[in-house]
Amino acid sequence: MMHSRVFSAAIVSAVALIMAGCTVGPNYKRPSVAVPQSFRSAPADTPAGSSVAQEPWPEVFHDPALQRLVQEALANNLDLRIAAQRIVEAQARVGIVRGDQLPSVSGGAGYSGIQVPQSFAATNPDGSSGKSILNGGGFSASAAWNLDFWGLYRRQTEAARAELLASEWGRRAVWLTLMQNVAQSYFDLRGLDEQLQITQRTIDTRKDSVRLTELLEKHGASSLADVRQAEELLHGALANVPELRGEIASNENALSVLLGRNPGAIERGIPIAEQPYPDEVPVGVPSQLLERRPDIQQAEAKLMAANARIGVARARNSSPRSL
Repeated sequence: MMHSRVFSAAIVSAVALIMAGCTVGPNYKRPSVAVPQSFRSAPADTPAGSSVAQEPWPEVFHDPALQRLVQEALANNLDLRIAAQRIVEAQARVGIVRGDQLPSVSGGAGYSGIQVPQSFAATNPDGSSGKSILNGGGFSASAAWNLDFWGLYRRQTEAARAELLASEWGRRAVWLTLMQNVAQSYFDLRGLDEQLQITQRTIDTRKDSVRLTELLEKHGASSLADVRQAEELLHGALANVPELRGEIASNENALSVLLGRNPGAIERGIPIAEQPYPDEVPVGVPSQLLERRPDIQQAEAKLMAANARIGVARARNSSPRSL
């Protein structure tokens, strides 16, 4: 009995090795790319792998208002939700393709009853009439397994998993782009706020200049041309106010769209001139920065899927059904 089990296990192992060896198509190899090991003119004492990209985003953006806006955008943005649903779709696709490698089992059960005329019914030993209903039923079961000799299903599973990985990196790319756009729009908005404040202070200063020039002209120490020039400078500063307010409203509307809300006012936090920033920004190693980019990771995952699709095509051409 023990010898038969060992023999059966050996046969199964041999079949598995043969099937693995018959997987057609090229195995994926990452293309070799020549990248510099350091930035040009970078300090010699820069720590390897040191980069601001490694910091969590709450450690980079210290403004509490900006942090709340980023969290709101990540929770409500529709593009990010679409990317998340694509991951769920890719996961389901992997499960479907993976199921082709497993045996399929089906079963069923049936029951039926037939009414026959009383004259055809059997008679019991005691002379009474027998049953006029004939009952019957049964169970059925079947199993099938498609031998994946050329690795068709394995290559399909490999491609589906690579596409799932690409979907995940695509979601991260959307996440990173969304966070970047929210932060950029917020800082642009705070910059416009600062310009509006400077313009308001300029208007106050030029109003004082107009009053002073008018006073000098009244006492003969200045000319009317000087008064008109001061008034021109004042009106020029006043003309900038509606333009700046229009740009602020436009930026607020654009930022509201990123946040997944209707256009409206945006919460403000730390002024742009008081925003904390690191004394030194670590540059990092270029190759490591490229490997951390989600769009590049997504492109490589798509390349892996395309490479596996080559094996799928070759396996279909090599299968007996194609002959």
